[in-house]
Amino acid sequence: MQHQQTITHKRLGVQIGGTVTATGTAEINLEAVIASAAADYELSFDIELSDAAALKMLFIMATEDMTIKWNDSGGTQGTNVLKANEPVVWHSNLDISEQPNPLITLGAVDITSLFVTNNSNPAAAGTLYVSALLDPTV
Repeated sequence: MQHQQTITHKRLGVQIGGTVTATGTAEINLEAVIASAAADYELSFDIELSDAAALKMLFIMATEDMTIKWNDSGGTQGTNVLKANEPVVWHSNLDISEQPNPLITLGAVDITSLFVTNNSNPAAAGTLYVSALLDPTV
């Protein structure tokens, strides 16, 4: 299976862009509506550390401002602060010394859940999207 990330840059009326394609053997996708008053709302999202090492592509986006805490509501395993409609993207073709696999940087633990807080102002429900493409056979 394949996932693609297309990046477009526009300046002074000129638009340029490109597409990165990754191939994997497994995917984990999450799409959840997060209520406007949600604080540390728990969602299941299971990736074993061995799978995290095989991460090929990651896409995270929220339609409202949100904070994701990985594995616990205290954020001790990592936190992502998302601005509405500004995706966080990563793919394995990047120089990992400058942009490391974001799941590996969480530490030597499996990912079992996300704790999501909706920070929208004015308050509004929003949708959280998380998509991971993996190749655990590597």
